[in-house]
Amino acid sequence: MTRAALTPAAIARTAVLCLAPALAAQSVTRNAAFGRLVAGIALLVILTNTTTQQRPKIRMAAALPGALLVASGVGVPLLQRWAAPLTVAVIMVAAATATTTHQRLPPGAAWALLLVTLGGIYACVPETGQMGPLAAAAALLAVYEAATHSRIQEGVMAAAIAMAAWSVAYGGTYRGSALIGGFSSFGVLLLFPAAAALPYPRPIRPNAPRPTLRLFVIAVLHVAAALVVSRTAGLAHSTGMALAIAAIVLTLLLIGTTVAGARQFGSTDADSVSGATERKGRMDPNG
Repeated sequence: MTRAALTPAAIARTAVLCLAPALAAQSVTRNAAFGRLVAGIALLVILTNTTTQQRPKIRMAAALPGALLVASGVGVPLLQRWAAPLTVAVIMVAAATATTTHQRLPPGAAWALLLVTLGGIYACVPETGQMGPLAAAAALLAVYEAATHSRIQEGVMAAAIAMAAWSVAYGGTYRGSALIGGFSSFGVLLLFPAAAALPYPRPIRPNAPRPTLRLFVIAVLHVAAALVVSRTAGLAHSTGMALAIAAIVLTLLLIGTTVAGARQFGSTDADSVSGATERKGRMDPNG
């Protein structure tokens, strides 16, 4: 997080922007959990936008307060005790990776991938009444970004991922395999930066596949993975079996996304800043 974000005025502004909608939501619905959910989403939007150009570890740390609020806003008893920590972990990772995926892929592509993820969640999580509005918003944002060749602020993507993670925890708490299948459906959204960091393939050659083809292959892999984990791991009779299936599918998805050319998509501003800093350190004999 930048220094400007830690000034008293900025902290006060963040508190007001988070607490005002949270208190309003709580007063209207008479539901304290819903108020925490709204506060968590608002905090994620603000802190993610503040730390967009920071390193992934900083973005993850900045997402922790919002993730804790979102997880505490599920509003139903979490019969699977690991559901809440897993929800927090997914939201924190999403703040560092899904936003990077959003920046690297062409406008609209990340929202289209999120639509597939929502479909995977819908296929394996029992209670999914809240998925309709989230899917409609993702579809509209995908069309908007593709039509305008621009990107919505990263905080909105982080908030959408958090809402999807909240939906998994809320609807899948009564079946461990549904939680595993739902969270695994995020697929490429969370794995893309790792695939892009692996040293394969080599830098672009004249006869290398076009970006559109590479994006199509990655999208197909994401769809296939979401379908498999939602209909196998998500419906497994035991949590252990669900974990084993999800681990195999996600490992294959990581390898496939790497081979498909994730590394060939453009770097983010944060990557550029980090790379420039490292190069400067190597060139400076006094560094």
